[in-house]
Amino acid sequence: MIQKIMKVYSTCFSKILSILFFLITGFISAQQYPVQIVPILIPPYTLQTSDFYNGTFEKLIVQLTNTDISKPVLSVRLRMTIQGQSAVLRNKDHVIYPTINLDAGTPQKISLSDLAPYFNSEHLDFQGITHAQYLQTGKLPEGFYQFCFEAIEVFSGKVVGKSSCAMAWISLSDPPFLNLPIKGESVAFRNPQNIIFQWTPRHLNSPNTAYNTEYEFTLIEIWDNGIAPEASFGTSQPLYQTITNATTLLIGPSEPQLIPGKRYAWRVKAQAKSGIDNVDAFRNNGYSEIFYFTYQNNCPPPLNVIANINNGKASINWATNPNNNSAYVVQYKENSQSDWYNVNTLQSPAMLTGLKPGFTYQYRVGSNCDVGSAVYSDVKSFVMTGNKGDSANTNCGVLTAAINIKNQSPIQTLHTDDVIMAGDFPVKLLQVSGSGNFTGSGYVTIPIIGQANVKVRFAS
Repeated sequence: MIQKIMKVYSTCFSKILSILFFLITGFISAQQYPVQIVPILIPPYTLQTSDFYNGTFEKLIVQLTNTDISKPVLSVRLRMTIQGQSAVLRNKDHVIYPTINLDAGTPQKISLSDLAPYFNSEHLDFQGITHAQYLQTGKLPEGFYQFCFEAIEVFSGKVVGKSSCAMAWISLSDPPFLNLPIKGESVAFRNPQNIIFQWTPRHLNSPNTAYNTEYEFTLIEIWDNGIAPEASFGTSQPLYQTITNATTLLIGPSEPQLIPGKRYAWRVKAQAKSGIDNVDAFRNNGYSEIFYFTYQNNCPPPLNVIANINNGKASINWATNPNNNSAYVVQYKENSQSDWYNVNTLQSPAMLTGLKPGFTYQYRVGSNCDVGSAVYSDVKSFVMTGNKGDSANTNCGVLTAAINIKNQSPIQTLHTDDVIMAGDFPVKLLQVSGSGNFTGSGYVTIPIIGQANVKVRFAS
């Protein structure tokens, strides 16, 4: 009896194994595609779809291999799908595409003009964007994309190459930020001519920085002071234009000579290069904001500008100008930053506080011969003493300094951007009201908690 039962179980088990083997081999057979597809996106990535089939350098490659040795030649076409977060482009099926003949075992590369029929707008179905939008810009919206390809046999219409995708995050970078001369400032006349222009690139942290960037610098003279400087760029011929790979440009004696008393405007265009091809990688076609300045000849900049570093502070000194009928302004910033901070003062020196140990700072001093139009000295730099991350030697706000104060006369004027001391801590004033007795707000920089800025209010 036991032997009969074991025989029945053995027979059933054999049948089950046979069925499983049949299902597995059938599943494997159903998943076999004779054409292997490997799409490749080559950085720098671009949203301009024409870059994928035009130019001298390949941006998209589709490698096809016929792995079916029983078919020496396999005739196929492609089906492309571009899948994004806000847009989908897919090739129409009822279109005649070029036939690609694949020899067995021999990889074949499809790129540039061979891909052009698949990007033809008449051969695409659109989701997320319209056909008209695609024709107007020729660009994809920014975002994450998959470029997927299938191989379709020409004669049977069957899929002989399983969909395979290349993926990339594709976005545009911001154009440069202009630094010097600051928008609307006066630039001192010098003989010989020596004017420095600086800008900061804003694409270096982009995932699409695998390209060389060059900058087109353009300077124009503003003939009509009654119109906006921005409008002058549309009506004026460039006074000086050049291409550079640097982010600093000197206009010296060998460049066109600027006329004292005239206003000038300038801008920078960033252009990404892949070999000799231009790559559409920047917003606003790479154009920066337009800055302008007055070339001043009746107000010399402060001279003998120097910084003295002591006890975590920087004292900026200069020779005062007897023609200055207003105030001075000291500008400073971290070397790696683009924003300048202002300290207004009536005389030399000016004290800079809240600076970080081990960091490099740039500074310059402006003389206000005409109110609101400062003429600045050359940019200089200094390094704060100490190591980065160190805390200053501060007594955590103990008011020991109060007993040593010799000048007990109340201050008569306070202005925004002035710096006062609260014990060991400098207070930068942001808002001031009153006369003789003052109230307002500002911030205190506390070294022992990582140079943190803490907002404060004060009253006298």
